[in-house]
Amino acid sequence: MMQKGFCPIIAIRGAGDLGTGVALELWRAGLRRLVLLECARPRAIRRLVAFSEAVFDGTARVEGCEARLCADTAACRTLWPLTESARPPLPVLPLLVDEQGSALASLAPQILVDATMRKKGGLSRDLAELVIALGPGHEAGQDVHCVIESFGPAMGSCIWQGAAMPSTGIPCEHGRHEQRVAHAPCAGEFCSALALGQRVRQGQEVGRVDGTPVQAPLAGRLRGLLRSGLTVRAGTKVCDIEPLDHVPLDRVAERARCLGRGVLRAIAARYNHFF
Repeated sequence: MMQKGFCPIIAIRGAGDLGTGVALELWRAGLRRLVLLECARPRAIRRLVAFSEAVFDGTARVEGCEARLCADTAACRTLWPLTESARPPLPVLPLLVDEQGSALASLAPQILVDATMRKKGGLSRDLAELVIALGPGHEAGQDVHCVIESFGPAMGSCIWQGAAMPSTGIPCEHGRHEQRVAHAPCAGEFCSALALGQRVRQGQEVGRVDGTPVQAPLAGRLRGLLRSGLTVRAGTKVCDIEPLDHVPLDRVAERARCLGRGVLRAIAARYNHFF
């Protein structure tokens, strides 16, 4: 078993909805020394469940846990509990704007989790004792130690040799296959007068990219909507529709929780010396 008092420094790159789900699972499992790394202009659309909103607002609260924007790694360390068992009234996780990972040298994390879902390189097993990537784009045993499967019936499983299955483009939740995400029709600045949670009709305009309309792919509530004023490339996700009335919009999706549990299993396996 992992030794008593085990509390490694864990850096999570990407604080969108998936990275937020991972951070919450780790915190609730008792791993307290977490730090989130984000870019200067995050493009998360599920902003009600994304700690990345702290980049714009200074803080972001999701499911009773708060992320707080920090100026440097020293400020991050002041937010960590003094002991593993410390339970502040409101858990606070430090967040740094650090797209290139330049803070990793100062943080010296034992574990690095890449939750950006970027289908390209930029990772190395030399960055930490345990480097974990979510989904496709990386290969366990090559640029990372472990990949967490992000699609299909094996979602959340740990891959120690090889890669995850490629994205299918099919929504993972509710067993529904309809297109619920709208994409930018061109490159430019996205603007919308609508608000998260607002109900829309199929085909209704939800925003514009440099004057070109973006339409809702189906009827429902705006589960996700890109922040107005951000510049996007053609094909970038800009909105996400929730067609089911009973699904809460401010709760982390089961997929994100599943990936978080996969990260926990990878940590347990590595530090129980199975890998």
